[in-house]
Amino acid sequence: MSSDEKEKTSVSLVISTFNRPADLRNALDSVASQSLIPDEVLVVDDGDDASSEAVVGSLRPAFIERGSGLSHIRNTGPKSLTVARNVGVDNTRGDIIVFIDDDVVLDSGYVKSIVAVFDSHSEAMGVQGFHGGDLDPSFSGRLGNAIDRAFMIWFYGRDSCSMMPSYCSTYPHEVTQVIHCQWLSGCNMSYRRAAFAEHRFDENLRRYCPGEDVDFSNRVWRSHPGSLYLTPHAKLEHRYTPSSRTPKRNLTLIQMVYWRYQALKNTDWTVRNRLAFCWSSVGRVVTSLLRNAKAQMSGQLKEPCFLEAKYRIEGLMLGRRHTEELRKGDLRFLDKYFDY
Repeated sequence: MSSDEKEKTSVSLVISTFNRPADLRNALDSVASQSLIPDEVLVVDDGDDASSEAVVGSLRPAFIERGSGLSHIRNTGPKSLTVARNVGVDNTRGDIIVFIDDDVVLDSGYVKSIVAVFDSHSEAMGVQGFHGGDLDPSFSGRLGNAIDRAFMIWFYGRDSCSMMPSYCSTYPHEVTQVIHCQWLSGCNMSYRRAAFAEHRFDENLRRYCPGEDVDFSNRVWRSHPGSLYLTPHAKLEHRYTPSSRTPKRNLTLIQMVYWRYQALKNTDWTVRNRLAFCWSSVGRVVTSLLRNAKAQMSGQLKEPCFLEAKYRIEGLMLGRRHTEELRKGDLRFLDKYFDY
């Protein structure tokens, strides 16, 4: 069969949304403006009202005009980003499934650039675009990044998107070419449908689910080393809308526990990795104190500078106390922190 006769790769795009209709409209407008529009777009709604469904209804004609389909489905299971993503997988048909957050705006060539990487790398199981490095170029910003790196916490590197022994990740502040990754960012990630024959998004992770993107993508990478990519040509803006976010104390405790849970599940819990995890735990407390003290001195933070560090210590201790439950995938002890 000649290249001209090959069947076109079909693309589905899934947006999980929760009470952010204005952001959803902006995201869908950017999808409708793609130079290569997805064959189908599905909005999975975790919200409390019909506002997101109304947005979908108002924009559906624009997608039909482009030869695409725009659908809305309500998640009838537990309110959870991982559940919503799995609903998206189960209710789409594309060879490639693209996931974006509802507060993302895509460059017009985003989907075309993602598909180009899949087409040119037959071994690719997952591809993400580049939403820009947020590294503060000032001396204090670079110093903070260096401290994060020393503690093996999430930090910015050049052409680097990898996992450390501490089960923290790196992300590039600058990308000069298509690069290999060990994880994909949940704000924009795409996978071949074949990946879901082996893996599902972990529904033990609930609500906002910090780290669910690292959890899923790193499992794919461990099954298929060298199969994840980042392309700088697929550009987007992630607006990090604060609405509908988890309360700070709850979120911090959940983040710390989920970090331990995923490290236990996805890494070999060797002496080296345990020491790295402990060292990074210390770093998370120290760096939160340093950053919040600086923010307080500049008037940007009104609450006590030690409060986040206190929450992080609480979360680390909570995870340690429940290690055996975490090993078994039993996270019910977190139920009370989702009561908001």
